[in-house]
Amino acid sequence: MPSLQTVKENCKDLVNPDNKTLSLYEQRSEDYLKTETDPNPEVDSDYYAFFRRLHRDHCSLSWSNMEVLYANGNLQIDLNWLHADTSYNVYVYADNRLYTGALQGQTLSFSTPSLPSVYTYTVSFGASVASSKGDDIRNAIAKNMGINPGWLTNQDVQNNAAARMRMLASSTTFTYEVLYDRGNINYSPSTIISNLDVSQLTSDLTTLTSVTPTYSNAAATSSSTTYPSWIRQPVLAAIGQTNVTFIGTPTQSGIMCVSCSYKEYQSLTTYAWQIIAGLDGYSEITPSSCSNSTANQNITLFVDGLTAGTHYNCSFTGCNDYPLWPTCIDAATTPSITTAKIQSILTYEIDGASIAGLFVAFFLIFN
Repeated sequence: MPSLQTVKENCKDLVNPDNKTLSLYEQRSEDYLKTETDPNPEVDSDYYAFFRRLHRDHCSLSWSNMEVLYANGNLQIDLNWLHADTSYNVYVYADNRLYTGALQGQTLSFSTPSLPSVYTYTVSFGASVASSKGDDIRNAIAKNMGINPGWLTNQDVQNNAAARMRMLASSTTFTYEVLYDRGNINYSPSTIISNLDVSQLTSDLTTLTSVTPTYSNAAATSSSTTYPSWIRQPVLAAIGQTNVTFIGTPTQSGIMCVSCSYKEYQSLTTYAWQIIAGLDGYSEITPSSCSNSTANQNITLFVDGLTAGTHYNCSFTGCNDYPLWPTCIDAATTPSITTAKIQSILTYEIDGASIAGLFVAFFLIFN
């Protein structure tokens, strides 16, 4: 729990006009002005990585505020910028500026509702349609859904033109995954699809392909409903002054991720959601990496941005192939590995309930 002094230092003073610390409203306004809507090609490989980075950045922040509260009064603080399926701690101190003893703070904890489902949206044509039209079809769908085309990902095209050989009608289907920003689940995939202007979409696609389409959608599923496990747990393959390489073999296809934190953090558990987002056990941004994996095949993870001659804890998780926020593996611990450059203690994520990704601290003054 942060000390009262720490809270004060991070709050906008109610009296001193020279205090440059921002109020809670100003902090949130500043964050809003920095809102990103598209991936940064220098750091995001795709929209999956982009949405995970947005969650990482959110969970690495904290906000503080100071308010006046009079005797027998009530104070309401509205927090309306939170992320779905995330746990938060609110740390509160009350001080009347006269009490000289040690003040006891209070901690309030809560979690936001569960994540919505990713959905698949399928457009079917009763004739052969060139797969090269996939991007144009996606753009038409996105326009009528009112979303960024990048939220429709992982395009899959099934062209049954060969059916003519069997005297059957040709057909083509285009299937997309509808993603979401967990910081704004008012635009969940199911809501986006329900608000779709189907009539206008049909007109647009018929003009584009000269074929009248039909549609279907469903909540996305994984190829497995169980946790993946390791055939070969991640091991150190190579180490440099500022980077490290690991190799592991999962039993299921999906993604494999690692995050590395300084040695002094080694006693703190790092959870799967933190590893995927690129955080350490304190929800601070740390060197990390994720790669797509194939069942029963070796996967290589390369982590860059380390500091030479520094001790690191590297925590791993392997996840199934559910899109965006998958189900991830329980973990085990391996012995430490020491080199002349960097000591790597390989610890593995231990499954458990999500812990706080950030705190919002409020300092209340009683008169």
